[in-house]
Amino acid sequence: MKKTAFISYSMNDSELYILSLVIEHLSKNNFYINTSYENNTSVGQNIILQTKEQISQSDLFIGIASHNGIHSKWVMKEWEIAQHNNNTAVFLIEDSVPINPDFIKENFVILFNRQNPEQSLTFLKEMIENQKEKKTNNALNWVVGGLLGIAIIKLLSDE
Repeated sequence: MKKTAFISYSMNDSELYILSLVIEHLSKNNFYINTSYENNTSVGQNIILQTKEQISQSDLFIGIASHNGIHSKWVMKEWEIAQHNNNTAVFLIEDSVPINPDFIKENFVILFNRQNPEQSLTFLKEMIENQKEKKTNNALNWVVGGLLGIAIIKLLSDE
């Protein structure tokens, strides 16, 4: 089953190499990609509501910020929406952008270098794999827990 990732970035960052690397990796790993720039909003529809809906339905949220994106109201608003919806979220921030250290402590942040973003992409890949394993383990725990519960009920009812 295809998962969905919402990628938030400034329109001024649409040519960033790391953006194309992230999209390529997610596409190869069976993710459908949403961005607020590709909304199919018809005239009269509320773009904010549609964006909130897309983010809330996403399995993964990735914010990307260079000097342009860090000042984008939309990127920060979309990040807040993802946090509010408890989405699995990561923020890729260019290493030359000044950031509040508390933001890094309180959020999952990966710094990237514009000239060499591959190392940051490796960290992102590991994070995605860890999330897959975590969800698989959670599902397995529910199955095993359910089977144990049924076995205990069966044992108690046999007595």
